[in-house]
Amino acid sequence: PLHKDIKERALYYVNNIEGNIGAYSPKRGYAFVQQQVAEFINKRDGVKDSNTDFIQLTSGSSDAAFIVLNALIRDRKDGIMIPIPQYPLYSSLIELLRGSQVPYYLDEDNKWQISFEELEKVHANYKAQGINPRLIVIINPGNPTGQLFSKDTIEQIIKFSAKNKLAILADEVYQQNIYKVGAKFHSFREVMSKMPEPYNKVELFSLYSISKGYMGDCGIRGGYLEGHNIDKQAWREITKLKDVFNLPTVGEISLDLTVNPPQKGRESDETVEQFETEKQNILDSLKRRAQMCTEYINTMSNITCNPVDAAMYAYARLYFSKGVFEEAARRNMSPDLFYCMEALEKTGVATVPGDGFGQKPGTNHFRTTTLVLPEQNLHDAFQRFKKFNEWFHSEYKHTEKERTVHMGEHLSVPN
Repeated sequence: PLHKDIKERALYYVNNIEGNIGAYSPKRGYAFVQQQVAEFINKRDGVKDSNTDFIQLTSGSSDAAFIVLNALIRDRKDGIMIPIPQYPLYSSLIELLRGSQVPYYLDEDNKWQISFEELEKVHANYKAQGINPRLIVIINPGNPTGQLFSKDTIEQIIKFSAKNKLAILADEVYQQNIYKVGAKFHSFREVMSKMPEPYNKVELFSLYSISKGYMGDCGIRGGYLEGHNIDKQAWREITKLKDVFNLPTVGEISLDLTVNPPQKGRESDETVEQFETEKQNILDSLKRRAQMCTEYINTMSNITCNPVDAAMYAYARLYFSKGVFEEAARRNMSPDLFYCMEALEKTGVATVPGDGFGQKPGTNHFRTTTLVLPEQNLHDAFQRFKKFNEWFHSEYKHTEKERTVHMGEHLSVPN
């Protein structure tokens, strides 16, 4: 028989949904889910002013990002500041909407933190070219870089934005995936609420998704966009696009389950304990896998990787000899794409080359994920990858001309 808590949650949905989940929901989403999102934000950030007037339910964070950028970009003179490396959704949307990318480099030598000297320089350079930056995108925790920004860093970003009259788009979809010991996620909403004017008046768009965290339901499509310090009329225009499209009702319910999980005093102790145990087991496993990625990659020759402090990815830097560059050019590939394709063919391990995310000129990277299960499979994959990496750098150590001189033994191709 079904547990009484399951029956009560099902009845809660029946009583709050007009009709059934096969019918259209309101354009801004079910009102009861919006309310749960507002309560989630208020509890998370220690605030009281999040309300449903400025919460738009979405079919994931990509949908939310499109809504915001579509509203802010008018023509090529409108610039959007994006981090490099970045999740390529942002560069793609900016091009689709005919805006201008204003890229700023994260500091790899400082664990992918933000350089405020870099921000100021980039902003000034693009202004001088006639581009008007209107918004800065912050991905925190980072994809593909796995960093976490501190409260102090977020304060500085808010001050930079206030000074330069920029709105902020805070992509915070990995907020539950924190692995660094002693670290804590701070939302922009939380930090801004504790700052004086004019900083607590900066326009802010915050994204959340059920695709990450401990749920990982990326195929169901659910999330929200919250606007803070946004003019009411402007918010109506921004979210008007959602009047054309319909929300996936199952995604809305999944979002409710995420922001409104079993709670003591409401559900039984048994249900709450089971939920908390399962949730923690997932997060603990993700933490172990993040540590495994960092440790394995940093034992390999010609590769370095910053710690995976958060999110679900490792972004490793590759160092190549002249022979690699020559062979990649011969195959009409970038060096990191060549490396990743060879790795896929030789080991079955799929990685993404750094040029897909952006990187400083003259550097090469790849992104790998921490999501492989069971954990032993990730361990086994890294064993194969390590052997491949040794073979690759031995095989392409020399240029074609040098190989005619250096005819040393080659390692066997990994199985």
